[in-house]
Amino acid sequence: MEISCAVVHDRVVVHFRDNGPGIDKIYHDKIFDRFFRVPVKGDIHDVKGSGLGLNYVKSIITRLNGTITVKSEPGKGSDFMISLPAAT
Repeated sequence: MEISCAVVHDRVVVHFRDNGPGIDKIYHDKIFDRFFRVPVKGDIHDVKGSGLGLNYVKSIITRLNGTITVKSEPGKGSDFMISLPAAT
């Protein structure tokens, strides 16, 4: 896991990068939906979770007038970018 933070213009930008399995592009918009879990081969979920975590994160960030995006591809990990207004 790698975490970095920077001020870009009037925004604070935080990156969270991991070396996990990655997420196929077709799921990038869906991963922030309530209860969504990236499908695995077959119908068995080996990874625990309810599919609520990223939905909660996006909800809080949106209420703070921020954004969250993801860049990821299978086999290459994920990079989540959070952008929030800088304090004035």
